[in-house]
Amino acid sequence: MRSEWLHRHNAPILFVFFNGWSMDCRPLAPLAAQNCDVLVVSDYRNLDLDWDLAGFSASYDRTVVIAWSMGVWAAQKVLVEQKSLFHSALAVNGTLCPLHDHFGIPPAIFAATRQQFDETARLKFYRRMCRKKEILSTFVAHQPVRTLDDQLAELIVLESLVDCHPVEGSIYDRVLISDQDYIMPTENQRAFWQNGQGRLVQEIAAPHFPFYRWASWEELLTETGGVNHA
Repeated sequence: MRSEWLHRHNAPILFVFFNGWSMDCRPLAPLAAQNCDVLVVSDYRNLDLDWDLAGFSASYDRTVVIAWSMGVWAAQKVLVEQKSLFHSALAVNGTLCPLHDHFGIPPAIFAATRQQFDETARLKFYRRMCRKKEILSTFVAHQPVRTLDDQLAELIVLESLVDCHPVEGSIYDRVLISDQDYIMPTENQRAFWQNGQGRLVQEIAAPHFPFYRWASWEELLTETGGVNHA
């Protein structure tokens, strides 16, 4: 895994964001950070953290985990034994069984993406992820600086590495589902999280990549029932 500071100015709150497949921190640049630091984790060709959460969290009043897409599974894998180190965790458009016909991305679709992955397929993926022209335009202006070979290598590793974990052991206290998700099918997300085990499960009118609906990280957390930044 690779970690990058998107915002770091000794704020009282730390957001640790686990990214989706093929990403880096650039697509998240339009979100302001008014009262928080933001560390972005990407690239799941291995699941080795290059930083110590205990050391980081000790420097902040609050530590909040936000995981999106394949990052929902990845954060579960690496943080399940460190739940005491963060105050809350939000899953956005992902499940703990991300390659599954009923609870995630159908494996046949995932395999087809791998087999056909080229520049045209990548742009098609971005379009399906964003759905609306204005979202896609902003995303493309901040698209990841990663090569096709780099993204494909991650895809191949994930296809062999991904497994399933039950909702009962989830690190997440809140779940956000987009009702127009064409990547991690909305119905499959609903099916996985339907027995929320006391978790707050919300739906929003948005595509798989929903982040440009918020002007800042604090606004995202406020809408989803997270920490109060006031």
